[in-house]
Amino acid sequence: MKTMNDLEKANAFYGEAQDRMMLIPNYYLWIYSAFSDYIKGNVLEVGAGAGHFMPCYLKHVDHVYALDHNPMLTHHIEERFDSVKVSSVTADLCGDIGALIHGEMDVVIALDVFEHFDDDGALVARTAELLATGGFLLLKVPAQSDLFGHTDRASGHFRRYDPEILRKVMRKAGLEEVSLKFFNRLGAFVYRLRRNRDTNFSKTFNPLVLRVINLTIPIVAAIDRIMPGKGLSLIGIYRKP
Repeated sequence: MKTMNDLEKANAFYGEAQDRMMLIPNYYLWIYSAFSDYIKGNVLEVGAGAGHFMPCYLKHVDHVYALDHNPMLTHHIEERFDSVKVSSVTADLCGDIGALIHGEMDVVIALDVFEHFDDDGALVARTAELLATGGFLLLKVPAQSDLFGHTDRASGHFRRYDPEILRKVMRKAGLEEVSLKFFNRLGAFVYRLRRNRDTNFSKTFNPLVLRVINLTIPIVAAIDRIMPGKGLSLIGIYRKP
């Protein structure tokens, strides 16, 4: 069991990674392009972090519950967004999430969340329970189990996913697949070269390089549409029947 000191260190590490990700807003817009047709109504974003993804979709929805275990980040969300449209929720995903939100969700968003849990199937099932009938789970997870290395361990990952493994987890939770595809093929090539560094992937780049990467994202996205092979992540859209 983690001590408070361990938890504080983990939160600080997570917070620093969030600071780095703030430098690449075009990356979040690229992710949003895969989900834009489905994000509407009442939304729960689990593992929302500092809310970097929310500006991509906020104007298109009725209400957002932004859930994260790190109180520093949920406090940041409270300061950053209009409380009429956004409710920040500080909670452990292994707890009773349903008691903290009001009503069933039209959409649940989980970007790079499920890989952080040993029992990912239980978490997916708990998440599916929060969806209204016909609602959508939109997810992004790290792909290619053979890429798993020190960087994943340093990031708190239990696994990387191959398509059939992810499909099995989703089927067991009673969710129907709408779409599942690889994402960021150039990123997979770079990750293969850096996967054995003992730190979060974003921290293997200095802030200047991240700003340059942000400028190149539209080009990277265009290449990704025509490039063969497997990507760094899997992007999935699942429906509750």
